[in-house]
Amino acid sequence: MKEAVREVDRAIQDIRGEQGKALQRAKQATNQVESYQAKLTDLNEKIDFAVGQGRDDLAKAAIGRQVDFEAQIKVLIEAAADAETEQAKLAEYVVALQARKRDMETELKAIAAAKAEAEALMPDVLKKDGPVARADNAAEAFKRAMESASHISGAKSASHEDAAKLDELEQMSHAEMIERRLQAAKLRKSA
Repeated sequence: MKEAVREVDRAIQDIRGEQGKALQRAKQATNQVESYQAKLTDLNEKIDFAVGQGRDDLAKAAIGRQVDFEAQIKVLIEAAADAETEQAKLAEYVVALQARKRDMETELKAIAAAKAEAEALMPDVLKKDGPVARADNAAEAFKRAMESASHISGAKSASHEDAAKLDELEQMSHAEMIERRLQAAKLRKSA
């Protein structure tokens, strides 16, 4: 859950980065519009001067340039509006993600509190450092020590066949011991 919260944080940062880019595009487009408008004003003065000099050819060239600038201004105004709309939409996404992040953090705190409450109610014998856990840890350590000493890692210490032979040897030894005691008892009885 903590990783999910971090992922939402990264998404917010990414969206803010895109939001900054959109804002920069809008500002750049606005600056270009202002630059073209200044050029239009300058061309108006040059058109008036060319007409005053009887140079209609120069005035036509300046007017053609004005038409081009006006077309570019129209495109730039639309681009600035689109970038501002995109920036506003991204701002809404950031607000929504921040709300989701707060919800996730609230859920995370509730889970942590429930876990702490459950641990507080848990009998000491079941806790991580309780007697049961210590006994399990000791048994596991003993098992590892035995495996290490006998170079056996979880496998049986002898094969099934060896176990059968050892079992047979144990039975023979037991029978022999019984037989000796019987003989000793007979000797005591006869004496």
